[in-house]
Amino acid sequence: MGKLGFHYDKNRCIGCKTCQIACKDRHSLVAGEFLRRAEITALESSADHVCYSVACRNCDNPECVGSCPTGAMYLRPDGTTGNDKGKCIGCRTCVWSCPYGAPSVSVKSGQTRKCDFCFELRGSGKQPICVQACVTGCLTFGEMEELEAERSNAVVIKQPLEAERSAIGSKKQPLEIKEVSYKKDTAETFLVLGGGVAGLCAAIAIRERNKTAGIIIAGAEPYLPYSRPMLTKAPLQSFDPIAYSLHTEEWYSRNGIKMLVSKRAAAIDAEAKTVTFDDGDVISYDKCVYALGAESIVPDIQGLDKTAAITVRSYQDISRVRRAIIGAEEAVVIGGGVIGLEIAWELKKSGLSVSIIESGDTLMPNQLDAESAAYLETLLKSSGIDVFKGKQGDGSSACPPACLNRPLVCFAAGIKPNTDLAKASGLKTVSGVIVNKHMETSVQGLYACGDCAEFENASIGSWQKCQEQGYIAGANAAGEALEYVDMDAPTILHIAGVSVYSIGDMGKRKGGEYVIKTWRGSTAVEHVFDGEAKDFPVNERSFGQESYEARSYLGDKLVGLTYIGDLTNASPFEKI
Repeated sequence: MGKLGFHYDKNRCIGCKTCQIACKDRHSLVAGEFLRRAEITALESSADHVCYSVACRNCDNPECVGSCPTGAMYLRPDGTTGNDKGKCIGCRTCVWSCPYGAPSVSVKSGQTRKCDFCFELRGSGKQPICVQACVTGCLTFGEMEELEAERSNAVVIKQPLEAERSAIGSKKQPLEIKEVSYKKDTAETFLVLGGGVAGLCAAIAIRERNKTAGIIIAGAEPYLPYSRPMLTKAPLQSFDPIAYSLHTEEWYSRNGIKMLVSKRAAAIDAEAKTVTFDDGDVISYDKCVYALGAESIVPDIQGLDKTAAITVRSYQDISRVRRAIIGAEEAVVIGGGVIGLEIAWELKKSGLSVSIIESGDTLMPNQLDAESAAYLETLLKSSGIDVFKGKQGDGSSACPPACLNRPLVCFAAGIKPNTDLAKASGLKTVSGVIVNKHMETSVQGLYACGDCAEFENASIGSWQKCQEQGYIAGANAAGEALEYVDMDAPTILHIAGVSVYSIGDMGKRKGGEYVIKTWRGSTAVEHVFDGEAKDFPVNERSFGQESYEARSYLGDKLVGLTYIGDLTNASPFEKI
């Protein structure tokens, strides 16, 4: 057998991080640290296709094995190195001797650890968990020589993938400053209100087009902009806003972006073009980008004391949850969307008995069709999480009253845009700050983007859309005339050892004749909504019993996709 490793195709990758999430979930690592380090190395390469062995290169005569004084590091028959935790004394000799820095030291245990390509899974004929979770097929596993030989063939998929992305996918704005054709250097001051990804992308777009202007980002939290989705995707006990910062202090300094933390805007004077902050500081601007995000909704629920409830929206919220689980045995999560399911699973892993309360009829009501949601609910219940859906005739929750009296109650029941400051400043608002296709508000010189913005009667609540809107807002504030086009952003979830990928319209919009087709194993089932079923060609495939696929058709057009389970052979861009 040749050396084993992974092949990473950057053209297929949509940056969903599902591989890392699956890795950390199975191995209790910090965001799949082995895979993350290797991914960074791969992304820094100029090649479109990169072969690597995660954090280990599988040396012919591994120094980590030869230097280990206790025999904790050993060589397996398949050429991979193993790590016997029972023998490890944390001396770090393997770390120092490895030419690739593959082993790492656990902060918690002090012992060394390294990726073994999910040896136990491979022993039962399965792929490593990161490959199973990959939703686009950008990550494959096998012998390195075979993977290298396939590189030229893999390039062929680049154009079809881009075509599918434009039809039913999402654009992804990079969080790095790149060269653009539009240039307009000025001495203006651009003030960005909000330290989330929308505000950061606005600042990036401005700097790309204007190398001399002053750029200020004012964020209310005491941290640099960090990856908010990782609040519930990272292990509950290990999330750190510094570790998940989108950029370092040095990056902001190097790019001439002044980052102000713990800086909460109190008033905007649009006529004078000034912003007053709660500490009394006043900052003048030439253009301002309003990117103040949203806050969690805390609905009234009969029988529930909201004073003890914890929302899940910021690092401070996660810190409160950590403190609350000390000594707790039971928890209830209000909301069966992505965030609610993720925090429920983290609480379950922390040893608590967990119940989910969803006021709607299905889990993930904004993303999944009824049968997909029912399938996911079955998997959750089999993992020990109780699920209560809908309401009783009197409007009360369907869950038992005792469930609402649990010591830990987490709210993940949706968000509402932060518009108070905008309203007081004269900006037009409805549910959010009204913007046009250029991300312009009703006041000249003021732009809005992200969760606080309302475009074409809808607010977004999507990380990918926040990036795109922020980038458009920043580019136009700098003088360009780009237009925002709403897009379908994928929803990705990994809990209880199960991966979920959903994109597009799964029969949720009114006025259409939808046909939903589903597969379990190799069995196809057709569901008809508001019309007659049509004969759609379906390619035969053989999924494992743990896999599930649903496709949504509007007329003869594929408009939505859902995959649940082992996604190794379920690349959506290949099967459309």
